[in-house]
Amino acid sequence: SPIGNATQIFVHTLDEPSTFARICAALETLDLTIHDARIYSDTDGSTLDTFFALRVTDPLWTAIRIRFKRLKTGFANTSAHPS
Repeated sequence: SPIGNATQIFVHTLDEPSTFARICAALETLDLTIHDARIYSDTDGSTLDTFFALRVTDPLWTAIRIRFKRLKTGFANTSAHPS
């Protein structure tokens, strides 16, 4: 379900070793970046994992990458030319 600029993804499954890591890897293959995640485990051996994800090609994600690139360049220029 879309929440703002993110998509909220729910995964309800049996809790096995590396379940969370395998879900994260699967989301990455779909060109998604995870901005928040929650893990809820139940006593019956199941888990509900909730993810808030953006597509890497999403305009918001692109704007964030550009902003970080500018910050990195600004920091590099500042440290290269101290006052």
